[in-house]
Amino acid sequence: HFPPVKLKILSDGEGAETPTDLSKVTAAINGVERTWEVMMGAQCEALDCAVLQLHRRSRATVTAHSSLCRDTNAELSQDDSLVVVTLELLEFESVLHPRDLSRVERVERGDRLKAQAAVYIQMQDWRRACRLYLAVQDLFGYIDDWEEEAERKAADALRNTCKSNEVLTWLKLEQWTYAAELCTEILNGGGFSRPDPKNVKVLFRRGQAYLSQNELKKAEQDFLKVLELDAENAEAKRQLAKARQLAKQERDKQGMLYRDMMGKVGSLDYPEGYISPDTQKEREHETAREEMLAKVERLNAGGAFQVLQ
Repeated sequence: HFPPVKLKILSDGEGAETPTDLSKVTAAINGVERTWEVMMGAQCEALDCAVLQLHRRSRATVTAHSSLCRDTNAELSQDDSLVVVTLELLEFESVLHPRDLSRVERVERGDRLKAQAAVYIQMQDWRRACRLYLAVQDLFGYIDDWEEEAERKAADALRNTCKSNEVLTWLKLEQWTYAAELCTEILNGGGFSRPDPKNVKVLFRRGQAYLSQNELKKAEQDFLKVLELDAENAEAKRQLAKARQLAKQERDKQGMLYRDMMGKVGSLDYPEGYISPDTQKEREHETAREEMLAKVERLNAGGAFQVLQ
């Protein structure tokens, strides 16, 4: 779900520091100098991912699928092929690590990243949206000890919203297992999140993930829970009907396979002289009975049985 971006380093550059999300970088792309803020939409996904791995004055060739390089600014290839770009990181401005930010600054950075993720959602750029939703969650670990209630609530809301929206990106990327597991984490509580068992959106999205994995019983249960909480949810009604229809088709298919199998068993061509185990047992019992009756008749004819007076 995340196609690789391959780098071949041509020159190592200077120092050990590399850019991070939101770093302002200046780089030469195929010899053309550009300046942009990493992961904020100014350049394509391939260049954003590649520049994060370079040091100052590093130079490399970047090879990526063209689906990661749809960027008119850099005039990269638009066809269904691999794109090779020469990239040199000239300079960048470091951004503070989250641990070095004040709590207000963390919330502000989270708001920026979430807003850009929403832009990517509109562009149907699911991978970069997913990356930014994860980046927002990484800003906030344990926040229950934050003294300012407004800051704590803002951070908690950001984290929960981005986790929920991360589920959407996994669904769009058709990563059903990731989506279902994350939904379960939200509903049951996991990491630093409190349980949220009545989250209608998350229940619905987990139902979608289960439905796509053909786990029809689980999907039906989730859509029913959604309707318990939101009886007028039209989409949940449609998905529930779909899950039940697919379950019925599955049962009908299994029934047809069973009947077909039983029909074939009755019409099998056995080798000449073949006797089934059940028939063999019946014949053995019948033979033993006949032998016993014959023995009784012989004994009776010889006077072995006398009537007592």
